[in-house]
Amino acid sequence: MKEVLFTKYSNERDPRFAIRTSIIEDSKKNKRYVEKTAVTKEAEGHVQNMLVAYEKLSEYYKGTNVQFSKCKIKNGVAVFDYIDGNSLGDKFEKLVENEDYKGILELYKSFEDIVKKGSGLKPFVMTEKFKEVFGDVTLPDGLMAREYSNIDLIFENVILGDKYTIIDYEWSFGFPVPVEYIMFRSVFTFMYAKNHNNLIQKDLFSFLGFSERDKEIYSEMEKNFQKYVTPNAYPLSYIYDKIRGTNYYLNNAIEQINNDNRNLCLTQVYYDLGKGYNEENSYRQLYEYNQDIKLDISVDRDVKNYRFDPACVFSLVNIKKCIGIKNGGVYDLNYKTNGYRNNNTIVFDTIDPQVNFESLEENTEKIEVVFNVMPLTENTVVDYARAICDKISAEDKYSEQISYVNKLESEKNHLTGLNKDLKDKNVILEVSKAELEKYNKEMQNENENLNRKINLLESSYDALKRNADAMNNNINGLNGEIESLRIQLNNVNNDYNAVLNSRIWKTTAGYRRSVGKLKQYIGTHKWTLQMYLVYRSLKVDGIKTTLHRVINRLKGVQNSVSMPVATNYGELRENTLDLNAIKPLETLDKTIAIHLIYTMLIY
Repeated sequence: MKEVLFTKYSNERDPRFAIRTSIIEDSKKNKRYVEKTAVTKEAEGHVQNMLVAYEKLSEYYKGTNVQFSKCKIKNGVAVFDYIDGNSLGDKFEKLVENEDYKGILELYKSFEDIVKKGSGLKPFVMTEKFKEVFGDVTLPDGLMAREYSNIDLIFENVILGDKYTIIDYEWSFGFPVPVEYIMFRSVFTFMYAKNHNNLIQKDLFSFLGFSERDKEIYSEMEKNFQKYVTPNAYPLSYIYDKIRGTNYYLNNAIEQINNDNRNLCLTQVYYDLGKGYNEENSYRQLYEYNQDIKLDISVDRDVKNYRFDPACVFSLVNIKKCIGIKNGGVYDLNYKTNGYRNNNTIVFDTIDPQVNFESLEENTEKIEVVFNVMPLTENTVVDYARAICDKISAEDKYSEQISYVNKLESEKNHLTGLNKDLKDKNVILEVSKAELEKYNKEMQNENENLNRKINLLESSYDALKRNADAMNNNINGLNGEIESLRIQLNNVNNDYNAVLNSRIWKTTAGYRRSVGKLKQYIGTHKWTLQMYLVYRSLKVDGIKTTLHRVINRLKGVQNSVSMPVATNYGELRENTLDLNAIKPLETLDKTIAIHLIYTMLIY
């Protein structure tokens, strides 16, 4: 859990520099850290510049015994490490308390060494930016400065340890500022902020080596710087210088005034006209403690916002009512404080308690606040603040526990719903499982059938492939035979053409015509068939056998050698005469030849 231990509003400044500084403790991480938050839109650049300052200054002092509290920007807020320890200001306080001026001088010299350590120092050159902040002052010669300057190097911002740690460097500028002024400002702030009147009267500045001229110039620079930061305020230190005279101890008078007014509560209302809150734009009212106070604040259209300080002491404030009124209607008005708040009860451990109104609605006519104030001592305010923090912590823990229980209950309901859904889905899954098993079985059978068909098809394919291969081989063989026959045909054609074109073919043309006519004649006359048979016998069996057959036929004697008999003209046509096989008649015996011719003529 995060707890705000301290908050300070610097809203008296120019809107460009109005911020809130808070110290926060994170109990879970067991650490503290510091936040600087812009409270106006114009101050956002000022906050962002703190990271630039950290980086620039760390570079200057790299390798020395001086370091800077780490800064980072998170959601527009500058976050710093919280550094605990005694400050250089604490050490100065002890020396002042013991009036050890020698020790003060030695400690100041060590501080001067811290300021001048590191790199980047060179002769000071005045710039227009410098004049805008510190005025057009006439400075002595020989001053030193860095291009990037931290004038917030006061004693309280230096924490002692193994190294000097600078915890705040908010007021850093991107132009040269003399280191002599930075050292003067540290002493100036220590004396006036801590009300060390004895050091003022003893002229500590001269003791530390500042001339009257130095004091005059650097005081003017500080005055101009304060006007730059808080243009509508005037530092008390300058008022003191203007009215300084004989000192009187007024403790008795103050105590008497306090006794007379111990039962009166001073409430102050601030209104912001666009330049932040300041004393000029405020008014005060006195009330009695420990009774209800009704505060009516009329709202002006020209006013940006309102704030009221319920008291000027450590106090316990109970805000019973805080409303805005407009057009006859009312609405609850939210607010922030710089105290420890539990609901509407606030413990202020500061003498400057503040209640800042938030989000005034348009056309708001009046703010009405009812509250009471119980003053607390410095001791009791701590107890009340601790009690408030403990209560807040307990409430936060209780709230966390309730949230955790609600979360568990929600998760339980969610899991119950999921369990029911799972049961319903389980039933559906069981049904789906049976259907799926049935479908799987059907698919298995279908797959088996398909596998069988595939096997048959594969077997058929293999057989067809073999047949196709055999047919391809046959085709190849036939193609070879066809090619061979084609060659033979070509040869026959060639031979045929050669015969047609030969002389013997042409000279035997008449003979071929006679043979043709003879064949025609044989087909129409029987005796010519017998002549053909004689011719055929001569061709096949020779002349001797043929003569023998003719003689035997003429004698009417049949021997064992029979003449071939033609049964029809078709057979005769099939047995085409081969005249080339007939021996020339010149080779026959003349008697036989004459006899044959005679026989042929008879038949």
